[in-house]
Amino acid sequence: MQNHESPDLTWQATLLDAIRQRDTDVQKLSGLLVSPFENGLHLYRDSQRAQRRQVLKQAYPVLCQLVGVQCFHALADTYAEETPSLSGDLHLYGASFSDFVCQSPLCAGYPYLAEVARLEWQVHRIYYAADQKLLTLHQLISQCGAEIDRMMQVKLKISDCVQIMQFKGNVTEIWLAHQNGDVDGLAWQEYGQYAVVSRPVWRAEVSVISAPEFQALSSIAAGNALGYALTHLLVAESVSPEQVLQCVQRWLALGVFAAE
Repeated sequence: MQNHESPDLTWQATLLDAIRQRDTDVQKLSGLLVSPFENGLHLYRDSQRAQRRQVLKQAYPVLCQLVGVQCFHALADTYAEETPSLSGDLHLYGASFSDFVCQSPLCAGYPYLAEVARLEWQVHRIYYAADQKLLTLHQLISQCGAEIDRMMQVKLKISDCVQIMQFKGNVTEIWLAHQNGDVDGLAWQEYGQYAVVSRPVWRAEVSVISAPEFQALSSIAAGNALGYALTHLLVAESVSPEQVLQCVQRWLALGVFAAE
């Protein structure tokens, strides 16, 4: 049986570089693999390129619809050349894609594309996040009893399956419209918008929240007590104590807080 030596690290690096880059000189690898080498290299390139495109399409389906398949493939290919995968977990590939879209000349003049991509990554991340026990209203009441002062002093933990987000326009409307297929008359509007991405059951959900809610939840995420965080709601115009309690109940229903 013929003994074949294992290729050294330089050869492996050159091979991987040749697969990733279409302009790599195949003559650098001549004699290292069986013939026909160049045809095999093209197969590897096509397979890897198709896989990267598909992975990004699954993570950014709305962005793909907005820019079109051809443009999305061009973005995916350039992103792959500039940002090689650092993990064997394909669900982690594309974490910085929204930053890339923001800087891409193909998307210049369309600021909502990067914003939509930013939301889509969090939806994707939270869908695949590890399960975590969520705090319920019954547990919160059991923990604090009927003492409202004690409840206001409690410090809650934002779940790992939650992302509190701020946008520069109507990103959630764009995303939700594409979930329902009702995109007629949809247009980008620039104004401050806030949302919570959560996974109360088995799939990620996007819920619009008010600016005071965003401030309150951000305060809780920073480690402040519930009572202090809720002052952001109380000082807001036309918000009653009853509405504040309704907000807390809504957050619990959305699975915002982790059970201790």
